[in-house]
Amino acid sequence: AWHNWNSQRFRQIEDWKELRNYVFATDTTTTTNSTLPWKNSTTLPKLCQIRDNLHSNYLSALFPNDDWLKWEAYSKNDATKEKSKAIEAYMSNKTRESHFRTEMSKLLYDYIDYGNCFSTVDFEASYVLNNQGEKVPNYVGPRARRISPLDIVFNPLAERFIDSPKIVRSLR
Repeated sequence: AWHNWNSQRFRQIEDWKELRNYVFATDTTTTTNSTLPWKNSTTLPKLCQIRDNLHSNYLSALFPNDDWLKWEAYSKNDATKEKSKAIEAYMSNKTRESHFRTEMSKLLYDYIDYGNCFSTVDFEASYVLNNQGEKVPNYVGPRARRISPLDIVFNPLAERFIDSPKIVRSLR
């Protein structure tokens, strides 16, 4: 199924490669403009600047400050100040320790470059040894993980993404 679904998006992958060449081009020899009869092949990476500005604006809108996460209770029982502070503190710790913003930054670049972004959540339990040789938790909890758009395929004829089986290529 991987080869079948991946080959069905061959044209799209070629378009993504061409887009990438234009975004990071400093001269036209690496783009399809290389066939033009102009002597000057130098170009300013204006598309890359637009891409970086988009990324910066998206990131600033998603994470305007360190207290970007707010708990909104679903029921009156969950709306207590103690619960709210505890949940916000826990989630703030987990998102900070799991480098959530860094992963979201990668996903934003995927969204800008490919028009889509994909991620999953892994549970991680990592430990370090202290001076007494005891295992001490380094990080235990969920961790968002980006999936490159080039490493995931699914049925292109499916009506909805959620209804299609997905195959994720990974190296373990």
